[in-house]
Amino acid sequence: MTIWRIMAHHENPDRMIEWSKKAGRIAVGWGRVGDLRLPKFATYDDFREALKKNYPEHPNRMQGGPSLWNFWHMEIGDLAIISSGWRRSHVVEIVGDYQWEKQRSWFGDYWHQRAAVVTEHVANELWSRVGCSVAKGENVRWTVARCK
Repeated sequence: MTIWRIMAHHENPDRMIEWSKKAGRIAVGWGRVGDLRLPKFATYDDFREALKKNYPEHPNRMQGGPSLWNFWHMEIGDLAIISSGWRRSHVVEIVGDYQWEKQRSWFGDYWHQRAAVVTEHVANELWSRVGCSVAKGENVRWTVARCK
């Protein structure tokens, strides 16, 4: 089991957090790159190139490549600490495979989704147990980062 940290939507984190709890899902943006299950996403560089092509105007698009890569590689049973800035809201368990849900978007292009259920874990306590940091090689600025 891997523990992840997911940043809620940067412009409206409270809305994202409420949606996540009610919908039983987690989601990340950069939906214009398309369904990650397509063969065009065989390598890490494929993610980065798709972001560069589909989001040329987006200032943090290069942060999106590693985040999408991590989101794609989550597994059923993994835990994710949902955060908003420095505030950690709740912990979910991943209970579903990756889905590209263009029709079920809660906000903008947050089409990369997974089914997830809220757990009894206290977000700050789990964050402390993983050393209050993301893993070596991960970046705290990524939307989705593996914890220590």
